Amino acid sequence: PYLIGGCLSAATIGKIGSNVNYLLELSAALTLAAGALLAWSRERPWLRVLLLVLLALQIGQLLKATLESPVESLKWAVSPGKEFEDLEWIVETADDPVLADEFMGMLTLQGRSLYMQPFEVTQLASAGLWDQSGLLGSIRDQEFSLILVHHFPGYPVYEERWTPEMLSAITENYAATDQLALSVIFRPRDAESGPADLEVCPGAPWRLPTRGEMGMWWITYQLGIMGEGYENEVPVYAVADGLLTRRPDWNGALAILHDDPVQPGEKVWSFYGDMAAGEDGESFIVPDFPPGSEGVPVKAGQLLGYQGMWSGSPESPIWTHLQFAVVPALADGSFPAEIVGLVPEDEFALDELEIIGEDE
Repeated sequence: PYLIGGCLSAATIGKIGSNVNYLLELSAALTLAAGALLAWSRERPWLRVLLLVLLALQIGQLLKATLESPVESLKWAVSPGKEFEDLEWIVETADDPVLADEFMGMLTLQGRSLYMQPFEVTQLASAGLWDQSGLLGSIRDQEFSLILVHHFPGYPVYEERWTPEMLSAITENYAATDQLALSVIFRPRDAESGPADLEVCPGAPWRLPTRGEMGMWWITYQLGIMGEGYENEVPVYAVADGLLTRRPDWNGALAILHDDPVQPGEKVWSFYGDMAAGEDGESFIVPDFPPGSEGVPVKAGQLLGYQGMWSGSPESPIWTHLQFAVVPALADGSFPAEIVGLVPEDEFALDELEIIGEDE
C-alpha cells in the first residue's frame, strides 16, 4: 500500500510548485520493497548474490551522482556569501513594506512583517480565487521600498511566483538597481526615468539593443542586459545602421561597425554576445547572418537574434540576457579583440551609456 501511495504522490510532480521532494515517498517505498525482496531471496543464493551486486552498483552510481551534482551545486549556492550579507543589509535598512520571493525569510528573521507570499497569491490569482487589483495599485503607487525578484539559472521561476500583471507593474514603476545572490533588487523609479521598455532613451543617438526589464550589470567592460522571458524569446536589435560581421568562431555573437555618433569621423563597433542556449550553446542568431558573415549592411532596429542563457560553459547557464559593448575600431577599421574585455582597459574607453542613454 505504501508503494502504491508513493506512486500516486510522484504522479503529481508535474504540477506547478512541485519539485524533487515529491519523490521522497516513492524513494522510501522502493527502499522498503528492495529490503523485502532481499529478505525473500535468502533461500535462493544466486538470486541473492545478483541482487546484492545490483544494489552495490546502484550505491556506487548514487555516490558518483551526489559528488558530481548536489555537492557541486551546494558549493555554487554558498559561494556568494558576501552577496547574502549585502542583501541582508539592504533589506534591513529599507523601509517597510518590502516584497520578496526567494528571500522572504529575511523579513521574518529581522522581525518584520511578511506582506505576502508571491507564489501562493499568484496561484490564487491565476485560479480566479484572489483579486490582485489592490496589490497592483500598491505597486503602481510605489508603496514598497524594495521588491526582490529571484532568478534561478536555467529556469524563469519568477513567472510562477508573480503574475504577468505584477511583473509589468514592477518593471513600469520600479528600476532594477542591483543583483545580489541571483535576486534582482527593484527600487521605485524616479518620475523622470521613464518606463523600462523605451526603445530610445531621451537625448541618446542610438536605440537600445534589447529589453532589460529584469536589470543590467557590468562584466569585463560589457553591459549585461536581462530581458523578461525564456531564452530564444527576447529579441535583440541593431542599435544603429552599420556593417555586420560574424566571425566563423562566433557561435552566439556578432558585431556591427558604425559611424561614431559621439566623435564624428571615427568608427566604433557594437558587440552583441551570449545569444545562445545555456545548456548546449545552440545559436539564437537569425539565419540571415551565418558564421563567416562580413560587411553585411543592417539598419537600426533590424532583428539580429534573441537573448540566451549562455555563460561560456554548458555546466553553468545563467538567466536570460545579452552581453553588449561599444568598442573603438582599430586603425584599419577591424574589430579590436577576439573577446571583448580581455584587452587592457585603456583600449576600451567608450561609455555605452553615453550612446544608448541611462534611462533603462
